[in-house]
Amino acid sequence: MFEAIEDLEQDFKSLNLNEGYLQSLEFGFNLLVDKTPKYYLDSNFLLYKHKAPMINKSTNAMNYKKFEHSSINWKIYDKGTQYSLDNHLFRIEIISGRLN
Repeated sequence: MFEAIEDLEQDFKSLNLNEGYLQSLEFGFNLLVDKTPKYYLDSNFLLYKHKAPMINKSTNAMNYKKFEHSSINWKIYDKGTQYSLDNHLFRIEIISGRLN
């Protein structure tokens, strides 16, 4: 993370990062899975901390769930369907920090 901040300082010389703060941090990863990501979304990602997803979208173009809990959000979706890929690519993103 420090290397990324240093890169930002180099790319945006007029930006003083010492006067700023990190509002939120997002990271994600892709998983190649055996079954369609929709299968995992429908069967395994039902609740987070006993709460249903804030967004639960299932269409031909997108299979997506978003969970919100205090200062953490989870976005879980079928990246293969989103980008018309031939493989079963499952994307999980975690956002931490102030989420207003």
